[in-house]
Amino acid sequence: MDTLVLTNSPEDSSAVCACVSALRQGKLVVVPTETVYGIAALVSNADAVAELYRCKGRPQNRPFALAAPNFHAVETFAPNPPHLARNVARKLWPGSVTLILDANDPASRIRTLPPESRLAIAPQGAVGFRCPQNAFLLDLLTALGEPIALTSANLSGAPDSLDVETAREALGDRVPLFIDGGPAKIGKPSTVVLVKKNELNFLRYGALSEETIRAAAIRTILFICSGNTVRSACAEGLAKRALAERTATSIDRLETVGFRVLSAGLDAFPGDEAAHSIVDILQSEYDVSLRNFRSRSASHYLVDEADLIYVMTREQLDRTTRLFPGIEGKTQLLRTDGYDLEAPDANATEICRALVRQIDVMIRARLDDIMGK
Repeated sequence: MDTLVLTNSPEDSSAVCACVSALRQGKLVVVPTETVYGIAALVSNADAVAELYRCKGRPQNRPFALAAPNFHAVETFAPNPPHLARNVARKLWPGSVTLILDANDPASRIRTLPPESRLAIAPQGAVGFRCPQNAFLLDLLTALGEPIALTSANLSGAPDSLDVETAREALGDRVPLFIDGGPAKIGKPSTVVLVKKNELNFLRYGALSEETIRAAAIRTILFICSGNTVRSACAEGLAKRALAERTATSIDRLETVGFRVLSAGLDAFPGDEAAHSIVDILQSEYDVSLRNFRSRSASHYLVDEADLIYVMTREQLDRTTRLFPGIEGKTQLLRTDGYDLEAPDANATEICRALVRQIDVMIRARLDDIMGK
């Protein structure tokens, strides 16, 4: 078989076009990624997937991962993925982590694939997904409009290929098209994580550390007001309740499904209790306990760690973004209509009750945003 080596260039789309053509003809191609070089096959072509096994000399009981351009494409194969997976993908994709997700849902696109392809990527009903941090490969996936089966460009059990020359030496004329994207930037394979509903299981350690991935799996929501004893404290409690209901878990186990909810005050005295009227209303009418709540000051650490920040007034929005530059894109008013949530007299029970009700409505209106959907 004659082989062709094309050099990828951002100014020239011919390499992408050549790969699209080859893959749609059922051929294999060697492509660069940020980790190691890989061999790709169109997953919807059973003959191409079978050739991928033959090319590598890979045992049939070892499935291939799918490379996808974004998490939306993944959801067509793994509908309703765990929030832990969604959070990791949002923060670390494109990047060097492969997420193994359940694809047994009746709506899964996997059911449209040939049986041989299904067996090659999901022998036990779970599929490994990766969104590589490589511009050429992302352009290719976008142009194809479907994921590809992707595995390292070497013979099974042999060292990984970190450049196109090594891949060509390893595979010879088994592959008709090689794309030269220069040396692989990272030089080690992706980290592989099996994601179940409330758990991350690390199956292979690679380019990204476990610490990095576990940190990315948690979506942190921060509510800010002035003193952190009334409005933001109330919002923290009600947001935890709404998230627990939506995820069918308990408030004290929210982090196991991927959510952390905090609050702080721009002028808070750390360690203050929540206002007694707010504590009583939340406990008696919403079954939310703030008995152990203690106020905290807004800090660079808190705002940097937060994925989404809600403030109560336009003045607080201005102060927060001036005090902590660079957070404008993730900071907004809690009210969806752009108006302020003013601080009430903490001793006026009916006014506090109306405020709590209003905050609860606002949180539920923003719940999809809070969850990152």
